[in-house]
Amino acid sequence: MSEKKLPGEIVTSYLERFPETPSLTLAKLIYKENPEVWSNVESVRNRIRYYRGSNGVKGFDNLTDRRFIKEFGNYNPFELPESEEKEFKHFDIPVGFNKTLIIGDVHIPYHSIKALTLMLDFATKQSIDSILLNGDIIDFYALSCFVKDPRKRIIKEEIESLKKFLDVLEKSFNVKIFYKIGNHEERLETYLRVKAPELIGISEFELYNLLGLEDRNITLIKDKRTIKFGKLNILHGHELKSGIISPVNVARGVFLKTKVPTLVNHWHIKTSHGENSLNEKYIECWSVGCMCELHPEYMPNNRWVHGFAIVDKLNEEGEFNVNNFKIIKGRVFE
Repeated sequence: MSEKKLPGEIVTSYLERFPETPSLTLAKLIYKENPEVWSNVESVRNRIRYYRGSNGVKGFDNLTDRRFIKEFGNYNPFELPESEEKEFKHFDIPVGFNKTLIIGDVHIPYHSIKALTLMLDFATKQSIDSILLNGDIIDFYALSCFVKDPRKRIIKEEIESLKKFLDVLEKSFNVKIFYKIGNHEERLETYLRVKAPELIGISEFELYNLLGLEDRNITLIKDKRTIKFGKLNILHGHELKSGIISPVNVARGVFLKTKVPTLVNHWHIKTSHGENSLNEKYIECWSVGCMCELHPEYMPNNRWVHGFAIVDKLNEEGEFNVNNFKIIKGRVFE
């Protein structure tokens, strides 16, 4: 017979497993799974608030186990109403990776085999040490909110095609891969929220597990987080409101929005824009081309171009060099 856990031990074990879950939501889960320990959900919530340092000055001063207090963020001496505010952090590509290949907007299964082949042939000769899949690698056509053609591929086939693409990358490069969620990958969670909210939180329905990333050397980056590669900021692009983006030069729109060196995909266009400030600090932004079909049925006339980028981190201070490549008529150009 297993030893019975004390209420505090139960709560701290859940806090370790679900550090970002709001207190009330976590209290409901703990009470549901341990109804014999507490009289109601509110008693569980009070215990959670105690360990998170949210029960006023006296409770905070008496708290010895402060593992679950994030800096001073949970300190609430005036007992303000509980907030659902979440801490938003960027993602740092770790030290040790200095040359990364950036690919975005592959939109499997609507990828361009020719463009991908040219990119792979070029990139395998560049001694890269990491790959960033910068969003919209899969299309998730069947999960779109737009009117769909029932003759198109089903979700299972799209996922299997994406797995094969990841196999190709791993076999071709044998380097660390980072996978940032784009707006098309977000279609999965949106679909679950609208059509099947009961399945949210079940790990089997999360993209990480659907792709078997645990068995691959791939890190998934979620929640619209900015990626930092030295002093370069990297976004998929959907994180920025489209209204600010210039219809003539996407990179200029990104510059006006971010005011820091930033690289994006999303718009399927290769552009760059740089300006010198009054104190002669030069800031440049880039948008990178796509790897999907250039003339899809829903938008056959456009300015899209095939492309990818290779970014070198030049020193410990994080200075960098962006090589923004385009593919035109079977050739790779910068």
